Parts: sequence; structure tokens; C-alpha cells
Amino acid sequence: MILLDTFEDTGDRVHRDLERLLQRIVWLMPNAFFVVTGRNRLQWAKTSLEGQLDWTGPNAWPGLVSQTSHTGSGVSGRQILIGDFSPEDCEDYLARRLSRDGRPLIDEPVRRIIAERSHGLPLYLDLSVMRYLELRRSGRQPQVTDFDHDFPALIARTLSDLTAEERHVLRSVSLLDAFSVPLATQVAGMDHDAPALRLTERPFIRESPSGTWPFHVHDLIRAAIRNADDASDDRWSDQDWRRAAQRAFGALESQWRQDLRRDRTVLVGCSQQGLLLARDGPDGSSTAAHASSSTPSPPAGRCPTSCRTSPKSRLTRTARLAASPPLTSTSALRLSEDRPWCRPLPVGRHQSRLRTHHRRDAQLQGVRPRPTGRWRS
Repeated sequence: MILLDTFEDTGDRVHRDLERLLQRIVWLMPNAFFVVTGRNRLQWAKTSLEGQLDWTGPNAWPGLVSQTSHTGSGVSGRQILIGDFSPEDCEDYLARRLSRDGRPLIDEPVRRIIAERSHGLPLYLDLSVMRYLELRRSGRQPQVTDFDHDFPALIARTLSDLTAEERHVLRSVSLLDAFSVPLATQVAGMDHDAPALRLTERPFIRESPSGTWPFHVHDLIRAAIRNADDASDDRWSDQDWRRAAQRAFGALESQWRQDLRRDRTVLVGCSQQGLLLARDGPDGSSTAAHASSSTPSPPAGRCPTSCRTSPKSRLTRTARLAASPPLTSTSALRLSEDRPWCRPLPVGRHQSRLRTHHRRDAQLQGVRPRPTGRWRS
């Protein structure tokens, strides 16, 4: 048995010289059992790599052919996505990773908080063990509060083998709870889907086909990208995050407008994602506050145009509509075919506006309106 670990270090998807040498070794040693582990899938069964590698295609590597499209289950021929550790596996790993005289060196409360914050990600467990040893070397006993933070190294390792476009898409979709390839491309402000498609093949991108949008970033990776200090050369500024948030609002609105079925699930999904983004903000503050502070006041006597054109305003109205009860005798909605972004009116205001329209119609027709104490439907 021959084990090849961290296979992603052999190169990127353009320079495959070392990978070509290792593939030749595997091909010429059929008597050995090779176990290849890494963060990316082996692509040797793709015919598009012909010329870059010596043996490619499904005939050469039938065990590496995906039986179905990528479903996030981790099963693709003989390639297996290990996935995240369970909480029990995390604590067992931490107990065995550092021990003295057969007893765990890390206290049980610390092991529990590390396992809880790791979300089962093995890389987080390794970084936590390294931090534990550093604190021990400084002469004090690590406490639970010492592990209540995000690791900048988690970002560095996650972004290390991504292209510049893939890093841009990853930062953009970290603003969303879930996304699709078209949505990711639009939020990133790109005109081609290739970076988003490549990103969905990464192990920290999970897929749940039952959702409105199939993909989502691993919770821990997403939190680290948004909150931890990023020391990479192409790190985003606060303005970059705000621009990405504005693109996200526009993309969510576009998702609803392009849905010809007017599916309520899409409506609620767009509303929830937009409102959460407006509440939290890309940099921990309120995105809506940033937008309102930079929007000039409309002239006196004129309706502000932003209330009709702002994506955040439309998402807010949509959320109110999605959360409102069905139309009954005690509630009313102003609906229009060309204005799907509407909001429920309180009963009192609805009746008052109907009385006003009734009086105007009567005046135009030259008829004196009949006085009445209450409007009756």
C-alpha cells in the first residue's frame, strides 16, 4: 500500500508536471494499492485533460468516473468524500491527539468547546491543537475562552490553492446562506460561470438538492472568511464588501423577477437572505444604514425614487407580503401585475383610501357623495 497525502500540493489545474509524474508511477505499478487523499477530486477520468496527462478518460480510469452528477453525498465511483467529523469523533481525536501517561492532556470542557466550534472540520481541530500547545508553552493553562475566535490560518489554507477568480467568488457567496451557480456569478459581478462551477467542486462547498439554491459554504469557513483577519494579498476592503453586498441585493431581486412561476418558496428565500444581509451587513454593521446614509434626500413634495427602485426596499416589502396572512375581509393587499413587490395595508388605511377614491369619483361625475360614518365592504 502506498499513501499519497495532500495531493493538492502537486500543483494547480494548469501546471500538472508533478501530477503527471505521479500518475505515471500509479499506472506502471498495478501490483500496488494506492490511496490518494487531498482536498480536491482526481480528474484523471476527464477526457478534457488529454495532452496534459498521459492517461486520461473513462477507459483508463473507470473507477474515477462519476456515476451521477455531483450531489454532495461524497460518493463518486471510487472517490469518497470523507466529510466532517461527528462531535464524538472530534472529542475522541482531541483526546488522542495530545496525551500524557495515557490520559488526555486537553481538559474535557476545552475539548467540548473546540468540537462545538469546529463544526466537524478536521483543519480547525489541528489549528486548535497548535494553539493549545502555544498557550502551554507561554506558561499558562489554556481556558475555554481562549478558543472563542476564528483562525486567520483557516482562511490562508482555504484560499491557498484557489485561483484569483475562485477566491473572488468564494468571498462573494460567503454573504449568502445558499446559492446556485448563476446566483454566485451574478453576486461576484462576473460574466462567465467557470469560476463558480470550479468552486462547487471544492470540499468546503456543500450541496443539498432539496433547497431553493443547492450550494452553501461550510459554516465554519464562511464565518472565518467574513470575521477573521485576512492577510492575503488580494484581501477585500470594507468598500469591496459593501459593493458585494449591493450586488447580492440586486442578484436576489433578479432571482425573483426571473422566476416565471412566482414560486412562494423563491419569494421567501430571497426575502430571508436579503433581510439577513441588510441586518448583519458584510462587515458586521448594518448594510441598510450604510445605504441610507449615502442616499440624498428627495426634493420636497416628491416621492423618493429609492422606495421604488432600491433592492433592499423591494426585499423588505416582499418579506412583509410573505409573512402576511391570506387576504380576508379584515385585511387587504394592493396587488398589481407590473408591481410584484407589494406590501399589505392595514385595514384602517385601506378603508380610508377607498373612501377617498369614492369621493373623488363622485366629484368627477358631478354627484354629491352620500355621507356615511363607516365604510362597509
